[in-house]
Parts: sequence; C-alpha cells; structure tokens
Amino acid sequence: MRRQRGFSLIELLVVLVVVVLMIGFATVQLGDGGRSNQIRWNVRHLADTLSLASDEAQVSGRNRAVALWREDIEAAWQVNWYEQQADGNWEDAQGEVDDAFAPMVLSQGFNADLIIEDEGYLLPEDIDTSETLVEPQLFFFSGGQVTPFELTLWMEQDKSHTYLIRADLLGRISLLESGEDGSS
Repeated sequence: MRRQRGFSLIELLVVLVVVVLMIGFATVQLGDGGRSNQIRWNVRHLADTLSLASDEAQVSGRNRAVALWREDIEAAWQVNWYEQQADGNWEDAQGEVDDAFAPMVLSQGFNADLIIEDEGYLLPEDIDTSETLVEPQLFFFSGGQVTPFELTLWMEQDKSHTYLIRADLLGRISLLESGEDGSS
C-alpha cells in the first residue's frame, strides 16, 4: 500500500508568496496606485474645512471666505482662506485655528465646476498671484449664512469618481460622492 503524501509547509508558503506577488502586481497595473484614495481624502478634507469655516465664523463672530483657483489648466487646485477685517477688506487667514485655514493644495488629477447661487461660475485658472489677490468666491458670515454653492469635482481621466460639495444659505454643507463602487 502506498502512502499518500501532501504538500509540505514550505511548498505551500512558496505558492502563497507567488500568488500574493502576482495579485500585488495586477493591482498596481490595473488600479491607480491609491490616487483615487488620495483625491477622496483631499475632497473630504476640503468639505470638512468648509464646514469648519461656517461653524467657526458663527462662534468667533468673524466673517470668512474662500477662493478656489489654479495657476493653469495643468496645475493642482489651490484653496486660499480669508478673514474680513474691520475696514471690510479681506486678508489671508493663514495660521488661524491650528492651521485649519492655511492655504491648501489639492491633489492633481481632477477638475472642478462651481455653481454659486444657481449661476455658473468660471473658476480662475490664469491668475498671477504675485500681482493680484485671488478674489474670494464663497463667504461664511458670522450670522450663520453661507453663499449657496455647488462645487463638483471629478477625475479628469475618466470621470469614474465624482464629488459634489453643496452648501445652502443656512450653512449646511454636505458631500456627495459617486464612483465605480456604486455609491452615490
């Protein structure tokens, strides 16, 4: 009678390592290397910071504003935060509230459309920031009002992931996202 012999532990581990390596290479080749997760994080961070600006304006009694822009069509989107001074002028709000309102540079790889109060708004893309102050587009007032807006962000390559940050006049800010996973 012949004794049946199975695989040794070493043989099984070698096969397991080979399979894991093949899956890893396939994921890198087929996926975007985590790019969509980075963009998702940036968009969520932006939505959370917009909500913070609304809340902080009410608590502090100081009006806030934000400008979304990029230097050219190939550049990443940038976010500048402003605070209204006693004379009515807007100044950079850098370094306030634990750097929450420091300028942000969002991930490259997506495009944006902005609708303010149900009107389309062209986002500035050819601004020389050394000469001109980027004008705020969205305002957060100490009384709780917010400029009603819809900011749509999507992946430039294939529109597989779309994000919508929406605010109403009462300061309610929401983030909706849709992507390949079927979420909306």
